[in-house]
Amino acid sequence: MTETATQPPEGQEPSPEGQAPNSPEGQQPPATPPPWGDDFQPERAWNTIQELRNEVKQAQLEKRTREREGMSEMERLKAENEDLAKELRTQRVETLRSQVLVSRGLPANAASFLHGDTLEELERNADALKAMIGSSQPQPAGQPDFGAGARPNGGTDPGDNFSATLRRAAGFPR
Repeated sequence: MTETATQPPEGQEPSPEGQAPNSPEGQQPPATPPPWGDDFQPERAWNTIQELRNEVKQAQLEKRTREREGMSEMERLKAENEDLAKELRTQRVETLRSQVLVSRGLPANAASFLHGDTLEELERNADALKAMIGSSQPQPAGQPDFGAGARPNGGTDPGDNFSATLRRAAGFPR
């Protein structure tokens, strides 16, 4: 009996016996280039962001200066007083937040999760955060000892402990 081989369509190689040709199913489509282009440089982007932030701060300062030029001296002093009072409140809240973090034993990066303007609000939020963190983290069974030196073999009889035997043989007390 003669076997007739089927010819694959033009442009495809014949597949080995028993193996089907690759189908486009399950293949990833070709990757599209990112919207920022192939020549993206993170350091240059970060520097640009910092420059723009500085420009915004400078523009706000210039705007405030122009507004205050048209004010009388009393109005200008009141506006400056309000700005300083606002800055002082912000600094006090940040100080309270830091104190609450330390007193509750929370890490410094948890500060962004504490909201409130008074000590009581911050403490209440810190306690809630600590309760959430404590309930979601498993308690470790014990810290392993990775220090150097001989270790006990785990027996209950002191005579079975090879480290103790060596110390006694060297003249050191148990």
